[in-house]
Amino acid sequence: MSEYLMAMTYDECPVENVWEEMNDYVIDESIDLNTQLKTIAKTDVAPVVHVYKINGEQSTFIKEVRYEEYQCNCEKWA
Repeated sequence: MSEYLMAMTYDECPVENVWEEMNDYVIDESIDLNTQLKTIAKTDVAPVVHVYKINGEQSTFIKEVRYEEYQCNCEKWA
């Protein structure tokens, strides 16, 4: 089985108590990981991106990256 990295985007709103999976993306390991994650977050307007290592049926959580520019602004409107 081949191993690869996958990024999963999430929408999060602490005010509305929301945590939703959005999309998943296969990571190209020949390209800088942080650059790819920033592009993925921008594409989905996702405040949270998780990175997993996939090996067959098993997945291992690698890291979480948060993007302030895509955080919800509910508190500003409350």
